[in-house]
Formats: sequence, structure tokens, C-alpha cells
Amino acid sequence: DWVAVQISKDGGAWTELGRYKGSGTDSSYQPASFDISAHIAANVRIRFISSPDLGGSDAVWFAQVQIAVSGCAP
Repeated sequence: DWVAVQISKDGGAWTELGRYKGSGTDSSYQPASFDISAHIAANVRIRFISSPDLGGSDAVWFAQVQIAVSGCAP
């Protein structure tokens, strides 16, 4: 079982940023960050996609998902 974090400039071609897999129950949140500057576009999209084997009794939580922007003029 796995869940992948993917990004696309236009919803066409997707690039995998990270993959979270295996059975486990972490006792705390596992932080992660990705530099998405190479993927910035007017229609950028991010998705979370699971393996076909992820079952109905499986659960995955993502908390405090943020996209931080810097260097842009208002």
C-alpha cells in the first residue's frame, strides 16, 4: 500500500514528489517538504493518489498541507 504526492504544471504529465508506503502506525507526524519551484505554472496542480491495493480499512492522514510562495509582487 502507498500514497504518492504528485505535481503537474497542467494536469497532463505528473511528477512524483514523494511516496508514503508500508504498514505502520507512527506515534507522531512525519514532516516532509518539497521544492516545487521547477513546477510552477499558472495551472499547477497537486494530487494525492493511492495504490490500487489500498483497502477500505486502510487510512492515511495528511495534516497542515501548505504551499508557501515567496518573491512574488502583490
